[in-house]
Amino acid sequence: MLGKGKWKSLAWYYVTHPGQLKKLADEVDEYVSKDGLRKVRDDVFELTSYVQDVVTGKYKHYNLTSLVMIVAALVYLVTPADVIPDILPTGLVDDAAVVVWVMRRVMGELERYRASKCEESSEASF
Repeated sequence: MLGKGKWKSLAWYYVTHPGQLKKLADEVDEYVSKDGLRKVRDDVFELTSYVQDVVTGKYKHYNLTSLVMIVAALVYLVTPADVIPDILPTGLVDDAAVVVWVMRRVMGELERYRASKCEESSEASF
């Protein structure tokens, strides 16, 4: 299992290599189709959308700490080094718990992100 500092380092690697972030988003999209993640699927999609909008420059006023936390959570989802291995019947519980924990920690940032998307879509309709 990776320690807390290793997850942060791994997340930072992805944040500083946008091409790798795209690959990560694709892996997460495939991974989130697992039955045990059904309840957090929309949250995971929002997190990947956030990351993709940061990488493409659609969302410029992001919080770097939130970005690193979100990327660390997404990396955790697709990395086989889980607290509870995914092959066990309850193996996705830790993955779902990580998503819920991160969503709570970055709630304010995600609210700003959603607001910016609303502003962007209302400006585009004029």
